[in-house]
Amino acid sequence: MHIRRSTFLLASLIVLARLALADPPELLLPVDGAEEARLIAQNRGFLEREAYFAKRNRIVAVNTDLLLEDNLELSIRLFDDVRILATRTSISLHDMGENFTWRGRYAMPPFSLDEFLKSKPDRPRDEAERLYGQLFDIQIGGTEYVFDGDPSTAEGVAEMRLDPSTGHYVYGSERLAEKRERGISFYSVRFGIRQLTPKELLRQGQGLYMAEYVVRSLPMDRRYNVVLEIDPQKIFALGDNHTKPNPEQLQRAEEYRKFLDSLENATGSETSVKENDN
Repeated sequence: MHIRRSTFLLASLIVLARLALADPPELLLPVDGAEEARLIAQNRGFLEREAYFAKRNRIVAVNTDLLLEDNLELSIRLFDDVRILATRTSISLHDMGENFTWRGRYAMPPFSLDEFLKSKPDRPRDEAERLYGQLFDIQIGGTEYVFDGDPSTAEGVAEMRLDPSTGHYVYGSERLAEKRERGISFYSVRFGIRQLTPKELLRQGQGLYMAEYVVRSLPMDRRYNVVLEIDPQKIFALGDNHTKPNPEQLQRAEEYRKFLDSLENATGSETSVKENDN
């Protein structure tokens, strides 16, 4: 136990020393006003639905080159007042480079193992230590997109499929490498981040929404992403074959349904106004 703690402290001191020598490069880049306005207009429905579950949000560009280059440390500035320093542990490419997975850890966890153990007095120590280690893992997934035309329009995207006769990923009748040479190629990423105090661990939701912060690509232009700070009071889970939702979860689901209905009604009213104007 003491050896493990000493190793963790030594690793943290080494990381801090490296960070002090040079500020790590930034993964999330700001978007200028005109480009942001275009992205909001182009992805309005998606952004409205995602914003429902968030306390705040912002649109960013992701510097994916940092994930693929030999950078051991990087900065993830989710918002002006929320910044994570991450240390890479591994990176792997899949499917002829069409997908990648970047794995890392917090360079400076927001709370110590001792603080976490005090917040979990009923948990067996080994189990609590394992959970603490998992809290600060960061996994970023990337998927390659190749466009025939302008990436700012959804019409330019080229569909990819696996040709079973050759084992090659192809776009239409062309191999992936050939399409990359002729088209515009880039990676779109998605990930979630936990920045929690020991007593604020989110217990509801699933997938990315178990995180406190979520970074998702915009469906109409996947070169850009929206950063969401998740509101735990909006998340709900409707259960499965083994569990049933409680009244609070059902109430949250009903509130979300009403929200979706209001969006649909607003869209219908807007369409009617435009038709009358014509």
